[in-house]
Amino acid sequence: MKRIRKDSRLTFVELPPTQFGVLNGPGGFDIYSHAKLPSRAIPTLRAVMIEDGYSNTHELNPKYHGEGGKLTAKNMGDIFSSDILFLSAITRTAKQTMTLADLYRLNNQGGIIVAGGPDPTFRSDEWLNHVDIVVRGEGEATLRDLATVLSQDPSQLESVRGIQYNRKGEQVRTEPRPLLTETELGQMPHPVFDPVTRKKISTGAIELTRGCPHNCDYCAVTSMYGNVYRRKPIKWVLEEMNQVNGLGKRTFVVDDNVAPGGHKDIERLETMAEKGDKGNTKVAQITVYVARSEKLMEALRKIGVDSLCVGIESLSDETLKDLGKSSDASMNRWAIPRFRERGFFVHGMMMLGGNGDTPESLRETEEWANRNLDSVQYFTPVPIPGTRFRHRMKEEGRVLTEDWALYDAQHVLLRPVNFTPIGLQERIEEMYGSFYSIKNLKNRLRNSSRKKTTIVLSMLALSGGLKKIFNNPQSVAHKEFLRSIS
Repeated sequence: MKRIRKDSRLTFVELPPTQFGVLNGPGGFDIYSHAKLPSRAIPTLRAVMIEDGYSNTHELNPKYHGEGGKLTAKNMGDIFSSDILFLSAITRTAKQTMTLADLYRLNNQGGIIVAGGPDPTFRSDEWLNHVDIVVRGEGEATLRDLATVLSQDPSQLESVRGIQYNRKGEQVRTEPRPLLTETELGQMPHPVFDPVTRKKISTGAIELTRGCPHNCDYCAVTSMYGNVYRRKPIKWVLEEMNQVNGLGKRTFVVDDNVAPGGHKDIERLETMAEKGDKGNTKVAQITVYVARSEKLMEALRKIGVDSLCVGIESLSDETLKDLGKSSDASMNRWAIPRFRERGFFVHGMMMLGGNGDTPESLRETEEWANRNLDSVQYFTPVPIPGTRFRHRMKEEGRVLTEDWALYDAQHVLLRPVNFTPIGLQERIEEMYGSFYSIKNLKNRLRNSSRKKTTIVLSMLALSGGLKKIFNNPQSVAHKEFLRSIS
């Protein structure tokens, strides 16, 4: 493995979802297809390299740097000429990212390929058939140490904690790297957004915390970031708020659980409201437990949060227990109207097809969601690599496919207990149609705090959005597969 220099070309790439996981194929269709957000990890990792003196760093996201969401010939040339190619991937983008890695290897025999993110972390053995090094877990400190070793003596890779790499035909996994402390998170540089990204994104992003105090069986957050809740220092947060304000029309708080609800969280949010520039209105992800604290809800409003993404998951206690959720159905039913009464737009995220779900319970869920949510995502349970849920589903023989491009929570991937696979898929599509129908629009508008957004979402769904999601070639092919095994 060759040594790198401070002027070596370092290219960071994050690819979008595509149908069938084909590199430069037709885009995947879901609610996220319309969101023009920056890459989550790359701007921070690139900032680390710039701070360490690497002067030739580049970010490449086909949504912004390509054409029509695809890599151009120039993009490919820039990638192939890079001394190091850094790839960030989640499970649903793994196939096309591995293909890009293989193409890079064909065109640059001496280049170095490094992969990171949730999927490379949990499927590192497979990734090392395509790349040279996998960064496992959080990347900032590991990448810094890795670059230092590659610039001084690449034969000493075993000294870098938190990586796995190929050496003489064998895979070597080094000592795990501890999670960054709150102090260390505050010492990291702020993300760097290049001019093209700044111009083209519609929604900015900010990270205030990492980890989650809950440890749900199906969720990879705690496997990746721990179930230790780490708050970034308030000084860092205030600086970052000032940087992202004006970046897009709104700001998405990317934290998987922005505020567990303690006094420390309320004080932090109030300090942010008092000393920071509130700037863009914000969307935040929270749990139903936030509804128990009037002060916490008020503090969220003070920093500009007007929309909440809430992981409700289910109205069935049996399903919630099976998923390892700590909340119960009665808490879910109580919390959601409370959020809306406080003026929040509530985007409910619900997982359908759990062990406690029956045709009758899904009818009840449909009626409840139609009355109580501003917008909805109906997920199918996904056996994501790295989770206890996947391990259990594999042991029970219920995983139907490992076509990773389908791991987007829109496609039935597990054999349900009380439905046929195709029956559950079709029922979910029916529930989407019911929720976003003209008939139900009146229910949603009645208590919505963002009526224009409510109308726009329904128009998008009814003018072909749902058809694109459920009747694109990938979805049609998967439904044929589900019929064949039902």
